[in-house]
Amino acid sequence: NKIKSNKIIQYLATQAIQNSEVDAVKSESYYYLGRCSQIQEDFESAFQNYSKSCQLNPDQMLGQFGLGQMYLYKGFYLFLFFFVNYFDNISYF
Repeated sequence: NKIKSNKIIQYLATQAIQNSEVDAVKSESYYYLGRCSQIQEDFESAFQNYSKSCQLNPDQMLGQFGLGQMYLYKGFYLFLFFFVNYFDNISYF
């Protein structure tokens, strides 16, 4: 059941955020909260969670991708252009 799975993921992610002191763990957890919110079509909450994920760990690629989706949803095409160009100029290797 998709709704039950989402609730379990939300619970586990929230517990990880509350109980971890590791930014990478919190970042991943915020990504999962953002993903659950996006599935539930709560786009404002998804935007906030993806943003927090990227703040805690700028290398969190899935968080960046989710945040980009939310900017598209909000219609921030110009910002997205600069967002993509910024990350395109970063060397990951």
